Amino acid sequence: SSLDKLNAALSAVRINSLIQEAYELDQIRDDAFMMFRDMIAVFGRSSDPAELAAYRELWPVIEKLGTTLYADGYLEESAKLETLYQEMK
Repeated sequence: SSLDKLNAALSAVRINSLIQEAYELDQIRDDAFMMFRDMIAVFGRSSDPAELAAYRELWPVIEKLGTTLYADGYLEESAKLETLYQEMK
């Protein structure tokens, strides 16, 4: 009985640690997307021809997938980011 309780407690700790790690990594991914989105938006006001060209090519893709895609559920966000990566290629 004590061994079963110990195993259950260890499993709960392991699961909670994984959930916390996944949450932290998701936050990093969300922040990276927001920085990328904001950088491309700034390119739209740039006088640099290369930055303007990047804006004109990338902003429509970002808008199509959603400028707030980081707020979507994990699976939907992952799918949209994968589409973004593929379209950028």
